[in-house]
Amino acid sequence: MNPAIEGYFRRTRSGRRSRRRFLIFLPALVVIPALLPPMLILPAIALLTAAALLFAYRARNQRVLVRLDSAHFTVSGAGYDIRLMAPFRCKTGVERIMPADREEEVCFIRMVIDAQGKPLVLEEQVLAGYVPPPLDEIRGISSALGVAELTSLTPYPGALWALIKQMRRMEASTQRNQADETIQRLILDGERQLRDQLYGEAIATYSSVIRQAPDSAAAYFGRGSARYHARLDLDKAVNDLTTTLRLDPQRKDVYRMRALARAALGDWTSLRDDCSAALQFLPQTAELYNLRGTASYRLEDYDGAMADFEAAIKLAPGRPESYYNRGLARQQAGQRREALADFERALSLNPGFEPAARSLNAAQRQTRR
Repeated sequence: MNPAIEGYFRRTRSGRRSRRRFLIFLPALVVIPALLPPMLILPAIALLTAAALLFAYRARNQRVLVRLDSAHFTVSGAGYDIRLMAPFRCKTGVERIMPADREEEVCFIRMVIDAQGKPLVLEEQVLAGYVPPPLDEIRGISSALGVAELTSLTPYPGALWALIKQMRRMEASTQRNQADETIQRLILDGERQLRDQLYGEAIATYSSVIRQAPDSAAAYFGRGSARYHARLDLDKAVNDLTTTLRLDPQRKDVYRMRALARAALGDWTSLRDDCSAALQFLPQTAELYNLRGTASYRLEDYDGAMADFEAAIKLAPGRPESYYNRGLARQQAGQRREALADFERALSLNPGFEPAARSLNAAQRQTRR
């Protein structure tokens, strides 16, 4: 919670508005003296002129009390009684003038706020010596409403500058929060599209997130998963999942998803490495042992393959694929009787498992020969 900042500031008007208000008195300067006796004309003109000048001066120099507390900006005085919610849109600038009757240059720090459709211009006067150099980097402004952006000032002892800094911080914080909300909304949309198997839409949604938040591990994981399930750009799917691990090394599900993508690519060495890494986080996952066993089988490491398929069977004894895979590894290792038993077990669990049926028939023919 930031401390409240408040203070009285001069509320200024542009020269155009002041001239417009001054023109209101011109008809009176013409009509009223014409209706008076000659001896009262000059006093009347003088009185009306003084009233017009006083009105214009008061219009340009009204004091307002402003207070910035948490996310609320309150303005009172000079016809204002408003309370604004963040974010606040303000422009700030500096006008430098050298009065003829003074030796030191004067700076006017000004801030323009859009207060419910009408500009509120606050002004604070400070000697140029209180504005840190380099002065030549400060942009001048021609009027209270033609304010240049203030880019190079560092704090000087003034409440208005503290107010400006705090409002800028609140604007930046609000913009970050709005961006974060948008990104979270898009990520939820991507998750829903993945569940609904709308993989093309999910890829587009996650790509939009990555453009806005290049460090979003969730977006890279979602896009990599969508690319794998769509069987589109499997190399890019692996790259997305690798980027996810770089951004968030503790994500346990990335290794499994990358292992699936590498299995689809036939990258057996990398697949085995990913399965080994994933099993450190998920040691009770039969699917990972099956995948690593498949990689070892493809790499002709039949002993390693049989050990992994055995572990998968212990974890999930009802999966026919594990028995079938172990049967293939046993067959390659010369264990024909054991391979026949595995093929038969796979078919008993799933009579419609055609690969197991073909392998069993081939193994039986070889045994008969």
